[in-house]
Amino acid sequence: MQFQLLERFLTSPRSIGSIVPSSKFLVHALVNPIPWDRIKTVVELGGGTGVVTKEIQKRIAPGAKAIIFENDPILSKQLRERFPHFQHAEDAEQMRYTFQKNGIQKVDAIISCLPFANFPSFLTTRILQESSRALHDDGVFVQFQYSLQMRKHLLAHFSQVSVRFIPINIPPSFVYICKPSG
Repeated sequence: MQFQLLERFLTSPRSIGSIVPSSKFLVHALVNPIPWDRIKTVVELGGGTGVVTKEIQKRIAPGAKAIIFENDPILSKQLRERFPHFQHAEDAEQMRYTFQKNGIQKVDAIISCLPFANFPSFLTTRILQESSRALHDDGVFVQFQYSLQMRKHLLAHFSQVSVRFIPINIPPSFVYICKPSG
């Protein structure tokens, strides 16, 4: 998996955020804020090699839906093969369209591993708008980044933003836990 990420990073450095998979500490920090007993629909943005997807699979209740977004064609194909019972999509900019197409009006949780630091500002804004509008009022948006620069962007779209530092990851990371404006 590590070499696969390195290869994909070298091929597409603006869309792949790291050359190593997330540590188990980071993965747990991403999934632990989710109230899994209440989740009917969860979304993962940037499925990558599936380390977070695998944890979603362990925690999601029978009958609940998971939609995994990954725009890298090779990683997306592998995610579809490993997690065929989940729904799959490519473009996070079009997430609400994807939801409508699948009969979903709102979602309970979004876990994002997107490398926003690599994205142009307009794309970050568009995806955060889509995310905040897609969540139920009591939903949660969880995002990780390698810096604290996202806080300002997230506060523009969510009413509550808390941050956790995850030192045991390469590189060390920050996990943002966000609640919608309602």
